[in-house]
Amino acid sequence: PDQRQLVTACFEPPPNGGAEVHVWDLERHWRVGNPVPVRDDISMFLPPGSSGRFFVQDREEFRLRAIGLGTAVELPGCPEISGVLSWDFSRDGSRVALGNGDHVARVFDLRTGTPLLPPFRHGQWGISAVQFSPDEGRLLTACADGNVRIWDLRPPLGDTFHRPLREGFSMTGSLIETLNLGKSPTGIPILLGSGSISVVNDQLEEVVRFRAGEPGNTLVFAHSSPDGRTWYLPEFSRDDLRLEPAGARLWRMDPGGLRAIALPHPQGFDAFDFSPNSARFVTLGLDRVIRVWRTGDGQLESTVKTPELRGGHLADVSAP
Repeated sequence: PDQRQLVTACFEPPPNGGAEVHVWDLERHWRVGNPVPVRDDISMFLPPGSSGRFFVQDREEFRLRAIGLGTAVELPGCPEISGVLSWDFSRDGSRVALGNGDHVARVFDLRTGTPLLPPFRHGQWGISAVQFSPDEGRLLTACADGNVRIWDLRPPLGDTFHRPLREGFSMTGSLIETLNLGKSPTGIPILLGSGSISVVNDQLEEVVRFRAGEPGNTLVFAHSSPDGRTWYLPEFSRDDLRLEPAGARLWRMDPGGLRAIALPHPQGFDAFDFSPNSARFVTLGLDRVIRVWRTGDGQLESTVKTPELRGGHLADVSAP
């Protein structure tokens, strides 16, 4: 989180096979400690805050391990869980919600590794997504049985059991997955099998539904501005899932309802971001031009031509 270390995973080709996780000190420009041995199917996730560790899971027993960022050695106090498929951290990094392939989602204290709540059991294998609600008082989970569930993390006084709210509640359409994006003040986006995206609040009540603007297209993910008022939802063809070759669209949540804002982008783009004050949307086009758009009316404010790159491309844009 302080950008002083970098964690990487590398794989060895056959016949040796195997893989390693490395921790790098970016200030001293050297590797920290010895490589962490792993197999394939590697998952790594880093909690926010200054816990000084990250978590890794691989195919060897699918056991979750905590690794020190300053030492690259395994640390005690890791949640005892295996087969983790999804995770989400509280904002301060003190709690983690983990979903695994054994019908179960759990919430752990990351400081001690102990479970804070009884297991939240589901009806079918595979908890594909877990996410704390914006106020962190509830947990949203998505399961392979096609249902999204919300669980109350704040029981009444004297009640030691935590009950699922609306267990079995299913959104319209076949739920494919929930999207673990940065939390928007508007709510939590959920991708539906119909190709639309529903944004729900803590009670799983729909706040807004986004649908593709062109017939035959589908929405695949949603990206919200920091204030939650403007959304970017790229449209893909159902046939080949290629980004629209020309044009892009922002959706603005005005008091009178949704308003579509067309951006006359000459080509597709492979990087984008909102400015911290939500007033601008920045794109990096396939023509290597950075464009700055006003989110209120879609007007193009400025452009910057980037140098030609060899062997790669810019992967992200941080908006001013």
